[in-house]
Amino acid sequence: MNLVLIGMPGAGKTSVGLKTAEELGRTFADTDRLIEARHGEIPEIFRRAGEEGFRAFEREAVRTLSEQDGMVIATGGGTALDGENVSLLKAHGKIVYLRAGTETLLRRLLRGGGRPLLAGADTEEKLRGKIEELRRVRERSYEDAADEILDTDGMTIEEAAKRVASLYKEEI
Repeated sequence: MNLVLIGMPGAGKTSVGLKTAEELGRTFADTDRLIEARHGEIPEIFRRAGEEGFRAFEREAVRTLSEQDGMVIATGGGTALDGENVSLLKAHGKIVYLRAGTETLLRRLLRGGGRPLLAGADTEEKLRGKIEELRRVRERSYEDAADEILDTDGMTIEEAAKRVASLYKEEI
């Protein structure tokens, strides 16, 4: 069984996933890193193939990783919007939605870059608006896909990882 992390950009899927894998003694994988290894950097994929092309690569990465066992998998922010992805991930694992509030996401995303769906958000207010828009569109899909929901506002990476690991220590 795999343990799969879903959520908004900036929710901490990769950071928490790495720590959770360490905590459980499991292999860590990230769908975005697999896509980049096979097809190049994500912003370039979006420029070259658009979001539709990127989503096709994402489905390919999910198929590849869902065939593995005993992994902790961090997904891209849009992975859980695709029913085929969710079915594959659920067939071979448990899904945890790392939920974070707008202000938490804003604080984290202001430190990083390279997120194509947030492109053009060149001020804090524009970024807040894009985050809120994405949350409105995605929140229900994340909740529907999740076996567990973990609210991470105020948690450190280590605290979130320990909580996720404790949910599934017995099962994987």
